[in-house]
Amino acid sequence: MQIAIINTLAKHKSIGKISYGLQQYMRSKGHNAYIFYGREYEEKDNDPYLIRIGNDFDLRMHGGLSRVFGGEGTYSKLATYKMLKTFEELNIEAVCLLNIHGYYLNQPLLFKWLGEHKTRLIYVMLDEYPFLGKCTYSYECNKFMTKCEKCPHYKEYPKSWFIDCSTRMFELKRKMYKLVPQCIFVGIEYTVERAKKSALCKNATFFVADEAVDLRNVYYPRNTEELRKELGIPLDNKIIVTVSPFPNARKGSINFFNAAKLLEHNKNISFVHVGFKADTKICPSNYYPIGYVKDQDLLASYYSLGDLFVQTSTAETIPAACLEALSCGTPVLGFNSSGIPYCADEKHGTFVEKDNVDELARVILNTPKKDDTVISSCRKYAELRYDSIEYYKKLTDLLTD
Repeated sequence: MQIAIINTLAKHKSIGKISYGLQQYMRSKGHNAYIFYGREYEEKDNDPYLIRIGNDFDLRMHGGLSRVFGGEGTYSKLATYKMLKTFEELNIEAVCLLNIHGYYLNQPLLFKWLGEHKTRLIYVMLDEYPFLGKCTYSYECNKFMTKCEKCPHYKEYPKSWFIDCSTRMFELKRKMYKLVPQCIFVGIEYTVERAKKSALCKNATFFVADEAVDLRNVYYPRNTEELRKELGIPLDNKIIVTVSPFPNARKGSINFFNAAKLLEHNKNISFVHVGFKADTKICPSNYYPIGYVKDQDLLASYYSLGDLFVQTSTAETIPAACLEALSCGTPVLGFNSSGIPYCADEKHGTFVEKDNVDELARVILNTPKKDDTVISSCRKYAELRYDSIEYYKKLTDLLTD
């Protein structure tokens, strides 16, 4: 079957890993699967099965128009026309939508084409954008249950500096979804239950599936003796790890930073922060700031290094970093917010009040160093829930059966 996967990124970061892993699985099963993506990421890729939508100029224009006039997802007409022409040349029979926001795609044109061609279609809800007006996360807002309007977050991504376009986008999505009654919305239990309450999805078809990571080739427990030596962390110290951009408001890594400051007097706890991009001079003495890690094997070593992994996001459907940490044998700690608590049971995860740094510090202080039993238990839990092969099989079956 000829399949198109549409996503912001082709291979990189958590959403790119999903699209690329899915494409590789589909191709291994004999399908011609193409990724149509919106943003370049570092190196150019000459793979003919990875096709960019538009270019950097188009991306900047779309972003600029969205900021001034609102309406992200209604520009990039020429780029989208070209993509749809390629669909016809390739005889695309089925489409998997991942993240279609990000200033690169004209959504009305896409849905019109999908409806006219009656194309097999699944929409994987990696965030809450599919059932909201213009936002990617609802936070405390429940207006989407009736109609998005007077959006309290209209200046947040996707950004609009002056105009609240939430109602316009909400009604536009309502019209788009009516064009594709064949669409199946896929997500974790939390996301599906939220989507069912949206006025946009009253008659939609849903499928529940946990997201997944590459347990076999990348995310598995690693020997971290050399990494510990390289960082200079004493053997007796308990290690607390996060993988999160700093600074970033939604990702909440300031809470991890502040928890480390609260526990700076405890010399037996070391905090390792992967993704730290600020001035390292501000870090407390127990803090090990690490920049962005592209090497996935090295990233798996950082996950394995931790006696506890801390997820500080305040809004996620299901955080990929937690799934990766569990796969590497490390229990998780996060906030009891949005879909975050759905990533682990009580044995393998602890979830505290949102933005409560004192509670984070308390759990960190009381968490023992992990042993082989803990590593094995976390790993087995991940294998039961987050096997990428099983996940990709479910998505492929939805499109092809």
